[in-house]
Amino acid sequence: YKGSFYYKVPVGSTVNGNFTASLVSSSGAELASATVPINSTATDWTQVHFSFTPTIAPSDTNNVFSVTVDGASAAGQTIYFALFSLFPPTYKNRPNGMRIDLAEALAETKPGFFRFPGGNNLVRTGL
Repeated sequence: YKGSFYYKVPVGSTVNGNFTASLVSSSGAELASATVPINSTATDWTQVHFSFTPTIAPSDTNNVFSVTVDGASAAGQTIYFALFSLFPPTYKNRPNGMRIDLAEALAETKPGFFRFPGGNNLVRTGL
């Protein structure tokens, strides 16, 4: 899995240590984790990237993605977070790519081109 998130530490706060990004199963077993260092001078939004590979297979799809900080190092301090992202492996390892099974099924049809919905070539006053 590849993940990222943004964070910033406001002026006046000092946080040392690491973030821990993890994927936990519904039974509480840690499937995978990664450690990301904290830049305590990051007063502007800072994007961090990480990747991890699950060490065990979950029994279902009811899993939790979390980012934690050591409580002792962050006690009384403030950290702002935004835009968390976690992507499973994608077709040809492309960033924000397609699911492998769907992309392979489309590729097997050997099309001349693809056009996906989302745009409209017609202009009219109502739907």
